[in-house]
Amino acid sequence: MLPLGSRVALFKASGEEVLDLAMRMEGLFRTLLAALVPWLVVPSFLAGCGGGCDCEQPDVELASLEIVDGGGQRGPVAQSLTKALVVRLLTSSGTPATGQTLSFAVVGGGGSVFARTVAADSAGYARTQWTLGTVAGPQRIELRSVGSDGTPNVWGSMDATATRGPPAMLTVAAGDGQSAEQMQPLANPIGARVTDRYGNPCEGVTVAFAAGSGGSAASSTATSDTEGMAGTQWTLGLPIGQQTLEASVPGLSSVSFAATATTAPSGAPVAISKVAGDQQIIRQHTQMSLAMNVRVTDRLGNGVDGIPVTFSGYGNGWTAFGGFSGAPESYWHVAGEHTVSASVEGIGTVSFNVTVVPWGEPFDGFYLIQFTYYSRTGLSMGSYSSRLLLSNNDWSSSDDGTGSWNGFVQPADGATTLSYQVKPNWRDELTGVMSLNAYGRAVGSGTIISYDMDVPNGVVGTWIASRF
Repeated sequence: MLPLGSRVALFKASGEEVLDLAMRMEGLFRTLLAALVPWLVVPSFLAGCGGGCDCEQPDVELASLEIVDGGGQRGPVAQSLTKALVVRLLTSSGTPATGQTLSFAVVGGGGSVFARTVAADSAGYARTQWTLGTVAGPQRIELRSVGSDGTPNVWGSMDATATRGPPAMLTVAAGDGQSAEQMQPLANPIGARVTDRYGNPCEGVTVAFAAGSGGSAASSTATSDTEGMAGTQWTLGLPIGQQTLEASVPGLSSVSFAATATTAPSGAPVAISKVAGDQQIIRQHTQMSLAMNVRVTDRLGNGVDGIPVTFSGYGNGWTAFGGFSGAPESYWHVAGEHTVSASVEGIGTVSFNVTVVPWGEPFDGFYLIQFTYYSRTGLSMGSYSSRLLLSNNDWSSSDDGTGSWNGFVQPADGATTLSYQVKPNWRDELTGVMSLNAYGRAVGSGTIISYDMDVPNGVVGTWIASRF
C-alpha cells in the first residue's frame, strides 16, 4: 500500500486522466438512458389504454361514407329485410378504406343486425343483414366508427319500415263487465281488438258478434280500424243475471264479453203461459177445434205485445197450410199422441198435448187431387188441384170454396165416383179406383169429363189422388 503522500501525489499527477474518465462515464449514462426510454413509455401508454384493450388502428383513415343499398325497405316485423345493408368506406383521397371498421347500431325499433361491427373489404364495402324489431312502424340504424385519435363519429343512418304481421290474437278491449236492465242496451259499446303475435294492431279484419240469452248486437259484424278495434252495441236479453256475447274471427280463438241483466222494468216480458188449445182430441185428417194460444206477461202480470213466440214439434203429422197462425188452419194426419211446444227465448217454454183418433175406413183420409184437362182433339186445356177429405167413404170438404163436391168410394173394390158442381150449367164427373199401395198408402186415379153449355161435346181429362 502506498503511503498517503504517494497517493496524493498520484492523484495530482493523474488529474487529466480523471476528467477524461468522468466525461466518458457521462456519455455512457446518456446512452443507457436512451435505451431505457421505450421501456418506460410503453407501460404508461398501456395504462392510458386501460391495460390490454385492442387499440390497433388501420393504416388508413376513414374520410367519407357512401350508402350503396338496403335503405328505405319495408318488411314484416321480426323478419330479416330482403336486401343486405351495403355501404362503402373511402379515404380522404377517395380510395377504399380497406380494413377500416364500421359499426351498424340499431337506434330505433328494437331490431338487430347479423354483424354489428364489419371491416371494409378490399373495395371498401361493408355489409350486414338487418332483422326488424317487433313493433310496427319506422326503424333506424346509425353508421358509426372510431377515429385514430379515439374520437367517435356518426356517418349517417339507414331507415326501414316494419309492417304488422298477420292477425294472430283477438282480445277483449272495451265494454266488458257492464250491467243494464233486461232487454235494454248497455251504456257503453263493447270492443274487441285484433293484433298480430307481437301486439301490433291489425286493420281491416272482420269480427263477428253473437249475443246469447236472447240479446242482440246492433251490428253482427264490424271491421277493425287502424288501432285494431271493432265494436258494436249490445242489448241484453231477458234472463236476469250474467249474460254473454261472443266475438270471433275465423282462424283465431274467440273471446267472450260478460254483462249482468238486472230486474226489468214494467212492460218487459218475463213469463209465458198457456191460454187455450191444450189436451184436444181430434179425428185424423181434420183440424183442431181450438187454436193453441199462449200469453206473454211482464213481472206485474200485464200482457206484452210484439214478443216472438216459436211453436215447434208439429212436424210429426201436422200440415200447416199457409203457415202457422193458430191451430184451426192445420190438419193432423198421423194418429197418436202429439206434443207441440211454444217458447220465448230467454223466458221459457210451455207444451200442448194433442190426441189424434184414427179413421175406421181404409181409404179415408185427406187427399190432394190433381186434374188435367184436354179437348176432344187432344189439345191441352190446363190443370188445377184441390184438397178433399174422404170421410166414411164419402168425398167432401173442398178447400177452394167455389163449388161443392160429392161422391163415394166402394170399399169392396175401391171404385169411386165423384162430381163437382160449381153452377147449374157447369159440372165435372170423375170416375176411377182407389187402392192401397205396397206401403199401405191409399192412392187413386181415373178420368174426368167436364160439361159446359158452351162446350156441347164436353172436355175430357185425368185425375190423380195422393193422400197426405
